[in-house]
Amino acid sequence: MGQALSGQKPPATAALLQPAVTGDLDSIKSAVLTYKQSLESGSTRGAIEEAVSVYVNRQDTAGNAALHGACFGGHTEVVKYLYEGAACSLFLSNEIGCNAVFLAAGYGHVGLLEYLLKAIQTEESRTGMSVRSQTVACNSTGDNALIAAASRGHTKVVDLLLSSLKGDLELSSVLNSRNKGGDTPLSVAVAAGHHETVALIAEQPGILIDSINNTQLTPLLVACERGQVDILKTLLSANADCTLVDANGASPLMIGVFCGHESVLCELLQWSKTHESATETADAGGDSVGRDHQVDLVNKPDAQSVSPLWIAAKNGNLSMVKALVAAGADVAHISADGTKALDIARKQGKADIVEYLESQA
Repeated sequence: MGQALSGQKPPATAALLQPAVTGDLDSIKSAVLTYKQSLESGSTRGAIEEAVSVYVNRQDTAGNAALHGACFGGHTEVVKYLYEGAACSLFLSNEIGCNAVFLAAGYGHVGLLEYLLKAIQTEESRTGMSVRSQTVACNSTGDNALIAAASRGHTKVVDLLLSSLKGDLELSSVLNSRNKGGDTPLSVAVAAGHHETVALIAEQPGILIDSINNTQLTPLLVACERGQVDILKTLLSANADCTLVDANGASPLMIGVFCGHESVLCELLQWSKTHESATETADAGGDSVGRDHQVDLVNKPDAQSVSPLWIAAKNGNLSMVKALVAAGADVAHISADGTKALDIARKQGKADIVEYLESQA
């Protein structure tokens, strides 16, 4: 290009970045026109187009080009002009690894993302770049476009990305992709409390509903910790495993009790009761295997042999204590330190719980 043009060189900074962020299309067009006019008049059309492409693709010290600014701001018309009118590359990434698809998805710009995905599809045969490659491309924290959208609850964006990958033989690997913390699109949506997004992802074929992140937490454990009952119901409907525990051996029910979420406890007990009925109906031998499952869930201790009842008694939550006992909690269970629920209630001065547990002895 240097031999074909002897005019002004592209500036060292991304001059179009700021107007792209604000969506100032007129300023961008004016700047591009001015740059074209600065080029040698005898230059070929191809050489001019190549020079303009270099100009609009210039990146600042953080690796951000006009394309990134426009995608950040959600300015579809700016992106359209940069690509169709100035030969901008759609595949630039900034210094932290964010590409155009990532930014449009992460900031919830549905219309812009639709345009980008269609444009990328037309470029695939020429560049070898695909919608899939741009969707799974990770930034410095290992997040990709799908994880970014899910973490912010952009359900329409998540749906659009998944729809664009239908027919991909490796769709499940994208759906269950993990960032550096081991979190998937599902787990980040749960952590942020985006129920609608969780529901969409949880119903996808091939979803790993019990994915475990680097801190040994499943989506169900996180939902119980944060008291997200609607999300809890959705995960249970998707057959999330209630027996998986965290790094300390605490079950979902234990975590719900520890965090004081009575609604979580009630939902898990109700699920257990429903599961019990369904299991008993299906059991041809008539054994009450469902009841065994419920008692195991209620009495499942953590790594220190502490039971949910012991925790509820220590915390002074009488309604939880009553609910657990009614569900079959073992009042005689002894923890690793040699104490029962009644003992810890006495030690903590929980008179109402002491009175109740003594009546159950």
